[in-house]
Amino acid sequence: MRAQPSPDTVGRWATLAWYAVTAALIAVAAVVAHAVNPQFFYLDDTPGGAVGQWYELGQQLWAGTWPMLNLEAGMAGQYLMEQWGLLNPPTLLIALLSVGATDLAVFTAAVKTVFLMVGGCGVHYLARTIGAAPRWAALAGVSAALAGFTWGMDATTWVTQLMVWAWSGWAYGGLLRWVHRGGGLVAALGGGFLVITVGYVHGTLYLILFMAALLLHAAVDRHWRRVARVLGAGVVLGLVTVMVYLPALLSSGVTVRETEITNSGFMTLTLNGLAVAAVPLAQPDLAGWWGRYALNPLTYIAWFLPLLVLVPARTLLAQARARLTLVLFAGLLLLVAVGPSDLALFRFPARAVPWLAMVLLVWTALSLTRVDAGERRPHRVAVPAVVVLTLAGHYLAWAGTPETGGHLALQGVVLALAIGAAAWAPSLRAPALLRRHGLFGVVALTTCVVAGVQTVTMAQTGAGFGKRDFPADTQAMASLVPSASGTGVVVGDPWQVPADQRWDETATGNLWYLVDHVDMLNLYSPTGFTPFNDDLCMSSYYGATCFGLVYRLFETDADTGAWVVDLLGVDTIQLLAVEGRTLADLEAMVPPPGWRQHAVGDASVTWVREAGAEPAASGVWETPGLRVRPESADDLHVTFTVEEVPAAGGRLVLPRVAWPGYRVDGGTLAPATRGYLLTVDVPAGTAPGATVEVTFRPPGWRLQIAAFVGALLAATALGVWGVSARRRAEGDRVAGQRDNPGATPDAVRDRRTLP
Repeated sequence: MRAQPSPDTVGRWATLAWYAVTAALIAVAAVVAHAVNPQFFYLDDTPGGAVGQWYELGQQLWAGTWPMLNLEAGMAGQYLMEQWGLLNPPTLLIALLSVGATDLAVFTAAVKTVFLMVGGCGVHYLARTIGAAPRWAALAGVSAALAGFTWGMDATTWVTQLMVWAWSGWAYGGLLRWVHRGGGLVAALGGGFLVITVGYVHGTLYLILFMAALLLHAAVDRHWRRVARVLGAGVVLGLVTVMVYLPALLSSGVTVRETEITNSGFMTLTLNGLAVAAVPLAQPDLAGWWGRYALNPLTYIAWFLPLLVLVPARTLLAQARARLTLVLFAGLLLLVAVGPSDLALFRFPARAVPWLAMVLLVWTALSLTRVDAGERRPHRVAVPAVVVLTLAGHYLAWAGTPETGGHLALQGVVLALAIGAAAWAPSLRAPALLRRHGLFGVVALTTCVVAGVQTVTMAQTGAGFGKRDFPADTQAMASLVPSASGTGVVVGDPWQVPADQRWDETATGNLWYLVDHVDMLNLYSPTGFTPFNDDLCMSSYYGATCFGLVYRLFETDADTGAWVVDLLGVDTIQLLAVEGRTLADLEAMVPPPGWRQHAVGDASVTWVREAGAEPAASGVWETPGLRVRPESADDLHVTFTVEEVPAAGGRLVLPRVAWPGYRVDGGTLAPATRGYLLTVDVPAGTAPGATVEVTFRPPGWRLQIAAFVGALLAATALGVWGVSARRRAEGDRVAGQRDNPGATPDAVRDRRTLP
């Protein structure tokens, strides 16, 4: 007779199967979206920012370098402030793989598909943690990945937000298990570490809010062991946060980010946005780059949310009391989402919508699990209620955008029928199999249909905003501006060049990293360096400039008497035919002495520095009478030997952005030239042969190292505490079984969910 598998083994394999279903359905949706629109996952900030970062980081890693500062990147060169994820292992792996990519649109689609799958499974994990059945947890995971903001905004453009969202469900589920049962510590700390080290501050903010909700829940229950567990995990993750964000915090005074609290209503969640959360293809009242009403259903969560009406009020109240953490977390997220549009460094409060969707979906999964178990309202009350709620949501969607009335009316009728059938299914006088699985069957089937229609529709429109049609062929980009060399700058905005000429001659943002033979200053940066941006009239996000920059570059600096182009150490200038200037106008411009016109394209002219006309000492300007000899130089360190110093002392101006964190041995830091160029005073009386050393370390560097060591020690201590606590609990369980043999063993109980 064949041995039968144990219940635990069957449960484990069934659980894994539902995780596999979650991941597979998300992957299918991603493949469909990419097939409909090959650039769906390659819009706006993704190609303009993240893809170039991955490529540059990968190049550095393959060369054995872990970069912190890039002199040639100008305002974007302080990588610890630029959301590069230098401490995030998955980001480092993506960077290494990106170097071998030939089609960046395909590569990016693959990366984002993986994160959508990871995130969907993370929501599944969180739903299982709070007690949802595997199939409802799977539905929550798929729906969260395909929810409007995640699918239509983060998956298309804001890849760093997609990354932190992907790890959040794992972190939250792990924290709940750790606090309530002393397990899940690896998921809690590992997931939290991955959220924080992406470097995207909104993910860290929501993690803090979740831990605050956990702490409040434990305090309300007066469960001091749980309070201690929350605080223990908080210490570890707090130290990781210090390690990641301290340089950015200490450097924020020189960046372009706003620090005021204002409200323009831009990207702020409204009541209409909440009301249409169950309406696929609705255009919510959400002001953004598109105007007042979003072109895509960015606040859509799931069509089946009205099914919460099936759960009796007493069950919902008991559920809320037992899972108070989720209720508090949802409340905090809602406060953020409807809050001021600019809250110091935090902008676009609607970014919280994916996390709000996560909480609502796992809550719905738990509630429908209760309905499956027989805890439900009578169908004569529930069915009309869910139908009315569905139709009311569609009416509100139509009221905001009446021009969409046709498809909304048809959609509303179809979904009202589907949700009515789903609500009726558990009450049918039918075979037990149909009663048990009818609700899930109708919901799952309708969800697949809705997801398919919405995926195709949204893939056709993309994000509904932002820049698109970026080049994706790495070989073609590598051959751009073949005459360029050294450090370069683009004069003009590439987006003003006709689309059929744009990418044949120039690039934008961080895609310049793929052009290895020149280091363009026009890079993508969410932070910038205010004096640099102002002086070069350069935008932070894509590095576009005004055409007047060409005249500013050859302006004589009042303090040094040198041209700005020489102080910057620029060797190549690409002029774009923009702002009403034709190619003939550019050809007619005569380069200043020491420069020559080297190449003429269809929409640009390139100037290069003539041989022998390089700035002295590779761009280093010296006070008359001061002579220094460069000995060694890299991005973090430069050494000069002093040969002669005037009686009054001398001054050096280096072609480096003066980020906080520089120190000088053998001299002193002086006020930055033009507000952004690193300047060093060499004191009078310095003997010939003396050394001047300039070194960069991120501000708070020693505290960062201390925080890293502290996090490791605290995590180790927390792990030891958890193991010892579990051993004590296991000993108590065995003793209890020995004293009471008839008691049900704890091992039979499903220990993967909260009580």
